Amino acid sequence: MQGSLFLCVKRSYNLIIPLLFQWNIVYYYSLLKTLDYHLNFTSISFYVEIE
Repeated sequence: MQGSLFLCVKRSYNLIIPLLFQWNIVYYYSLLKTLDYHLNFTSISFYVEIE
C-alpha cells in the first residue's frame, strides 16, 4: 500500500513539477509547428500564384 502510494506521489510529482517546463516546450513547439505550417502554406499558395 505504501509502495503504491509512493508511486502515485512520485508519478504526480513527475507530472506536476516538470509540467510547467514541459508545457512551455510543447507550447512553443506547437507554436513553431503552426508558424511553420502557415509559412509552408503561404509559400505554397504564393508558388501557385506565381505559376
